[in-house]
Amino acid sequence: MWFAYLGFLLIGLGPGTVVFLAGPARKSFLVILTLASAFIWLVSLMVVAILVRGFLPLPSGSPYYAAPLLLGVLVQEITRVGLWRVFKLGTKRLEDMAQRMGCAPLSPADYMSMALATGMGHGFAHSMFFFFGLATLSLGPATYYVDKCPDMSLFLYSALASGAMLMLHSFSMVVAFDGYAKGIFKRQALPPIAHFCAASLTLLNLVEGGCAYVLPGMHMCTVGMLVYAASIFLEVTKAAAPPR
Repeated sequence: MWFAYLGFLLIGLGPGTVVFLAGPARKSFLVILTLASAFIWLVSLMVVAILVRGFLPLPSGSPYYAAPLLLGVLVQEITRVGLWRVFKLGTKRLEDMAQRMGCAPLSPADYMSMALATGMGHGFAHSMFFFFGLATLSLGPATYYVDKCPDMSLFLYSALASGAMLMLHSFSMVVAFDGYAKGIFKRQALPPIAHFCAASLTLLNLVEGGCAYVLPGMHMCTVGMLVYAASIFLEVTKAAAPPR
């Protein structure tokens, strides 16, 4: 079952890995930033797990499952704001260091790259926490299906959901950090809203055949965030370009 396992990994982690190799992986500082961000997000997810553990087992029903889901989103969004404060302090120190050493200041593209690296840390941490361990079970002699989603294996569903959430978290950080830096409320609010919508969609998995609606919805959130992040990048780099 190694081929199936590798296939699930390519689906769940492949798109994010391609973006990482094309961007943050080109600079060692951004690689370190991605790893540091991943560690912080893993800690936040562990905090959520500890908080939810006290209420297990949950009674059956969507309202009971919605509570830990919303708690997870809330803790992660609080972590995003805290991480922005650390990011702001760190970039200020870098700017001061560059000025003392007579180096060029950070460009808008540098800020975008650092925001993307921070977001990719969030995305990879999410995938490792929710998908990677589950994918290893596909190395066994059989596959798994759930009664509510008989047309798609649990591994394939998890891989597709992981790929969507990895990219959503990656590009959400670009939008959120730009909104925090410029005080634009719409950009500050959009990532938490998209995160909440994508997470809430998973409750449809409790409905017969609901997974057929969950995955398209999650990928629509991801594509929308990608397009918005790309428009911000073009806006920032165009404004920074010297006049001709």
